Amino acid sequence: MGDKAERPADHYEESVLEADEVPEVHNQPGDPSDEAVEPESFDVCDRGGDRIQVFTKQGKFLKEFPVANNSGSGTVGSISFSPDPQQKYIYVPDMMDSVVWILNRSDGAVAGRIGHSGHGPGQFHGLHVATMDSQGNLYTGEVTTGKRIQKFVPIK
Repeated sequence: MGDKAERPADHYEESVLEADEVPEVHNQPGDPSDEAVEPESFDVCDRGGDRIQVFTKQGKFLKEFPVANNSGSGTVGSISFSPDPQQKYIYVPDMMDSVVWILNRSDGAVAGRIGHSGHGPGQFHGLHVATMDSQGNLYTGEVTTGKRIQKFVPIK
């Protein structure tokens, strides 16, 4: 899909949603997500709403699914997609619960999780962002007193 920074500004289209098409909006969007392979839709993380929303490229709301929304605001800091061609899973860093959720991209069901609260290896404090490379390595970044980056390598 190319590097986002290399795209010209006129590559993007503006769209207007009708009042009945606009989902409830929260005031704390998460960090930008990775780019998905689906050409007709995109996924957005809503940190304040503890959810992931999916829209068409024209801006029409398609679906949403909550992410640990019983924990307090801040469970969706960013989203990253699995490196498989179908991008079957979404990886979601959850600052409130100190885990990375692994969700089925089709319906948001929890497929697994990584880590727990703490300051040791594999533990998180102030988990803020997670991103995956093409080899399946997961990188996490922590803020506040965590202040570190961790790398998780898939077991083959």
